[in-house]
Formats: sequence, structure tokens, C-alpha cells
Amino acid sequence: MANSRQLNARIYSSLPLQILLFFNSQYYVVEWLVLLGCLIYKGTFLPFPPAALQLEIFGLFPFALLEACRLFIGVRGNKLEEKGTVGIFLGLSIIAFFGHLFYCWWQTYVLVLDAAFAGAGVLFVAGELAAGTAELIALPAAL
Repeated sequence: MANSRQLNARIYSSLPLQILLFFNSQYYVVEWLVLLGCLIYKGTFLPFPPAALQLEIFGLFPFALLEACRLFIGVRGNKLEEKGTVGIFLGLSIIAFFGHLFYCWWQTYVLVLDAAFAGAGVLFVAGELAAGTAELIALPAAL
């Protein structure tokens, strides 16, 4: 039987953040494949400056690793209500935000498909930053 402390325990994990993290983990796989396909298409049909295409294609691999780590840390920090882990998640989210911005606007050539998929990624990360910041503020200092 649960004691009175367990019944009165406040839950600090964020359901909106968890929903965003879940859907972003599903969406990012599709986004990554579309961005890779667009880069292959652009490399086939468009002239690129020397080494630009290779940097943009190989930049997707560390970006995928960053996203996987960021999403894992975000889920862990949210479920375990750890202030430090949520802070690390927010720091990685800022880096990921700029990665999505790069593939949305700052590539050598940006297709409409690139902008649409990476723009949705920007919106996911912005929502996660907002929800994660709200959770970080709500977490008590002892946790």
C-alpha cells in the first residue's frame, strides 16, 4: 500500500515535451533520409563548389548522432526529472536548432523539399526548447 508521501508526490515531468520528443524521434528518421536524397539529387544535377557537397553530405552523419543523443537525453531527463540532464538536453537542442537552420536555409542549394522538412525540424526543436525550459524552471532545486 502506498504511503502518504507517495500519494502527495508531485510529478514534474512534462507531457508536452515527451510528446514532442516521441514524434520528433519518428520524424527525424524521415527528415534525414529526405535530406540525404535531396543532397544526392543536387550532387547529380547541380554544379557545386569544390568540397561543398561532400561537407554537406558528411555533415548529416554527425548531425544524426547529435539528434539521437539529444533525443535520448531529453527523454531520460524528462522521465527521471533530472535538472542537470534537462539542462544538457537544452544545450544540445540549441546546437541542433542551428543544424536544422543550416539544412533549411544555409546550404549551397536549398530545394523547397529541403526547406519544408528542415523547417518542420526547426519547429520541433523550438517547441522542445520551450517545453524543456518550462520544465527546467518547474523542477525543484533538489532534483
